Amino acid sequence: KWMNFINIHSIKFILFVGSLLFVFITFNNSNYLFKTDFLDDLNISRIEFIIYSLLFIFVIYIILFLIEKIENEKVFLIILIIVSFFLKFVWIVLIKTEPVSDFKLLLEAANSINLGNNEFIKNSSYFNSWSYQLGFVSYQAVLIYIFGFDIFILKFFNMIFATMTCIIIYLICKKNFNKKVGQSASILYAIYPAGIYMCSVLTNQILATFLFYFALYCSLFYYKKFAFLPIGVFIALANIIRPEGIIIILAVIIFIFFSKYDNSIFQNTLRNYFLKLRIIMLIIVVFFVVTKIFDFFIMYSDVSEYPLKNNEPLYKFVVGLNNNTTGHYSVNDTNHIFSIENKSLRKKELFNIIYLRLSNKHNLFNLFKDKFIIMWSDFDSSILFLDDNIFLTLKTKTILSISEKLFYTIVVLFSLISLAFFHTKNKTYYQSYQVFLLLIIGFIFVYELIEIQTRYRFVVIPSFFILSSVSLNIFVNFLKQNKLQLNK
Repeated sequence: KWMNFINIHSIKFILFVGSLLFVFITFNNSNYLFKTDFLDDLNISRIEFIIYSLLFIFVIYIILFLIEKIENEKVFLIILIIVSFFLKFVWIVLIKTEPVSDFKLLLEAANSINLGNNEFIKNSSYFNSWSYQLGFVSYQAVLIYIFGFDIFILKFFNMIFATMTCIIIYLICKKNFNKKVGQSASILYAIYPAGIYMCSVLTNQILATFLFYFALYCSLFYYKKFAFLPIGVFIALANIIRPEGIIIILAVIIFIFFSKYDNSIFQNTLRNYFLKLRIIMLIIVVFFVVTKIFDFFIMYSDVSEYPLKNNEPLYKFVVGLNNNTTGHYSVNDTNHIFSIENKSLRKKELFNIIYLRLSNKHNLFNLFKDKFIIMWSDFDSSILFLDDNIFLTLKTKTILSISEKLFYTIVVLFSLISLAFFHTKNKTYYQSYQVFLLLIIGFIFVYELIEIQTRYRFVVIPSFFILSSVSLNIFVNFLKQNKLQLNK
């Protein structure tokens, strides 16, 4: 009985915390859109903004209305693939963005591996500090080895994995709720502006997002025989590409432990909690085995003397707790920290800075508040990495920024409505959504402590679409004067 008590109240607690966070995110996003300086920064009038917003919302509704009419699953999947593929292909053809900053360095490292110049990586202070980046470097190196050094090919694979993510979102929503909800979520993600913009940037986020959500899809079938294998393998592969796997693993562990299915093997008895613990342990073992195999490969091939790890783990916290930069990248912090060559002294200085910044409780509260608003309510920064050209003028960038902001705000609002809907329904029936809500909660709290950029929310954005699709589907049916009812 006490295990069932914990199970029921854990569901309520997760739902409460998630709902509270979404209330704040929705308020902050809405508040941001109605600020006068927001329009001044974009150099548009309020009338222009209102007209554009209404037109944008109307287009979204028409898309959902038309998609809802499609009954044949194969037809829908073909349309989904074509829409996602076409939009992203046109984008990467027209917007020829050159790699800059870290993206350029990672590409150069990948090319150096193919040229047999491992010294480029070994002599790089960047890779000596953050050798975990070698996972994505290796992926790019493989593509360069097969297809030659062609930036377009790397962007083309971005497009492929982004499209595959749309399909995974459809399958997740279909499993959790129904086919119509899956159609709404996946088609909206296919046309999500930031998802299209990022395809022209050589980022590790697109491949990692696909791998993470494939693992999350597999986690919905954790009770199946050997399901722990794909869950552990794909979380490990995603973590190798982008080291955010710890958040995913924690979300999956909590989800599995407190889930209850209509399968007699996994009813909430003490014995079956031990069975769930065994599954969780197997997932963790598989995760570490795959990671260690890749570590061995990197070191055995003499690419690096370090395994995939963050050799400066405290640095992100120093930057994230910098009140002067509101948790963004700090040139002063970077120059100061890495001017200390002795690693022991550097580590001691990192601890001292973190301690001092945590000690100022007033500044800390304001910092957490401001970081929360910026990270989850500001414009997506992916647009900043795009080069200006004849297709991407300042006016065009303004329209693209507004489109992303409106799209994101709508998705956040309907995610909140979905959570309100879950409060009124049988909690066990809708438990599958928990892993995605846990993922969002995890990302929110982690980024309160470390360095932020709004583009860092990319990996968790599909979870917003998965949550929002339930209420979006109800909304479309309501406008069609259908019954407000979801059928599993």
